[in-house]
Amino acid sequence: MATYHCKLNKGKGSYCFQHANYILREGRYSKEVSGREDLVYKEYGNLPAWANSPQEFWKAAAAHERSNGVAYFELEIALPNELSDEENKKIVQEYVKQVVGNKPYTFAIHNKPASLNEDVKQPHAHIMFSERVAEKDVNYTKEQFFKRYNSHHPERGGAKKDTRFTAMSGKKNILEVRKTLEEIINKSYENNGMDVRISAATLQKLYNEAVAKNDVDLANFYNRAPEKHLGPEEVNKIKKGTKNLKTQEEKKEFYIKFASDYALDMFYARQCKEAAAELMQLNKERAELQKKIAELEKMQEQINKAKELAEKPVVKFVAGDAADILTTYIKKLTDEANLANKQAVSISKFVLSEKRMLMYAQSVYTRGVSKKIVKEFNHIKKIEKQYNEAYAAWQNSKPTGLNPVARFKYHEEEVRLEKWKADIEARKANTQAKIDYLNKELNKPEAKIKIAKMVESLRQKNNIRKERCKNFQNYNKQLNNQIALCTAIRNKLRGHLYDRDNSLTVSDKIYQSIKTGDIAQAQNVINELRSAVNKLETNRARGGNDGHFLSRSYDEERSRDEGR
Repeated sequence: MATYHCKLNKGKGSYCFQHANYILREGRYSKEVSGREDLVYKEYGNLPAWANSPQEFWKAAAAHERSNGVAYFELEIALPNELSDEENKKIVQEYVKQVVGNKPYTFAIHNKPASLNEDVKQPHAHIMFSERVAEKDVNYTKEQFFKRYNSHHPERGGAKKDTRFTAMSGKKNILEVRKTLEEIINKSYENNGMDVRISAATLQKLYNEAVAKNDVDLANFYNRAPEKHLGPEEVNKIKKGTKNLKTQEEKKEFYIKFASDYALDMFYARQCKEAAAELMQLNKERAELQKKIAELEKMQEQINKAKELAEKPVVKFVAGDAADILTTYIKKLTDEANLANKQAVSISKFVLSEKRMLMYAQSVYTRGVSKKIVKEFNHIKKIEKQYNEAYAAWQNSKPTGLNPVARFKYHEEEVRLEKWKADIEARKANTQAKIDYLNKELNKPEAKIKIAKMVESLRQKNNIRKERCKNFQNYNKQLNNQIALCTAIRNKLRGHLYDRDNSLTVSDKIYQSIKTGDIAQAQNVINELRSAVNKLETNRARGGNDGHFLSRSYDEERSRDEGR
């Protein structure tokens, strides 16, 4: 899903050099030292003559910029994960050209899995730049470059600062910088033939614009809380906790259990965003399916068969050929029906029951505690079942007669079963105490409100998925009806394979639709073929059709001979 993110940060000298190494993945942040493998591309430019590397420049900035001043600005921008690394590199280079201009800069592109979903890539760029613009004719020293600018004698002072982001108009300039990123990324989408677009505007503004245009789909998509960024501190905590976890399920459970309230808010915002996106997908699918169904049903009403058959040019072909072509046509309809069914089944897997939605919301709210207790409870039930089976087997093994060894083993098993039973009872009591406490917490008014809010966000997605599933099922039903009709016609055609006059007359348009498998003309095909086959049936019934001897009964043949 296309996401817009553009944030301007200010940095002081104390972190300047270290941050440059961080974004460039050099020094202690290099692949060899830190194990980071997310660097895609890095670049720097417009450095003064005395700086042989970006590290040298930023180290000097840290040392010589005034202590309470801004040593560097940084733009954090999200890049489209639908585009290639090469396309994203072009986006950043164009953005640097338009926004940074002739000032010293360093940028790097990273691409790594999302913190909370490893299946989703998150390409992004860090762009560090200095406010200072060097005069062309001044040969600055390292120390001089960061001194105060001297407008009367530029050669005596430092490089002039571009104060776009610190002056009174800074907020306006930041909006322009955000808008520039939107335009560059959308242009790249357009050049790559994609209809995806992003916007730098707030959700509220986008919602108002959609309402003004009477675009219900977009209005619903933007009518939600903004999705928040967790920030490095929260992300690092989750990364550290999930470092040794192997499966996505384990990582998801950790996130639910240890995430902060801030992360829970993010969970709700994400659910709303996903629901809004699925609603747009639903409406798109609905429109496409309605169009297909309309094409299939276009000729449902009675048409003038005589007029259709009188259309020129016409094609005559025998029943055997018609049956063979119709078999291929039925296969095309069947493939389309199977595809629709596959879509319906695929979507239905993600439709949750009310019980599962409630359990999921409770698990999120309790940081996974409720899920853990349910798992523990089910485990105890499993152990109790094993105990009951062992107990039944023990009762049936009671020894008879004088058999000291067997009696000893019997009583030994009795002691083991008693201990096992006591352990189960203790665990049940402990789990029940946890359940009682958890229910008490979940029944608190504030808990009910939050859980209900989460369930509602899940329900919205669920209802959309149900409708998507139903749409594909209805389309599948329409196709299967067409298949049944075509099959019936083909069966009738096969009854005329040995007739002497077994040719059908259909319009060229219908003939081409059958041969190419154009299912959009399905109802037209069915109506015209049905009419043509009925004509054959009528001719046979009137006796005007002198069939092949194999198609006639013995009595018919004898009566024909006697008549001669």
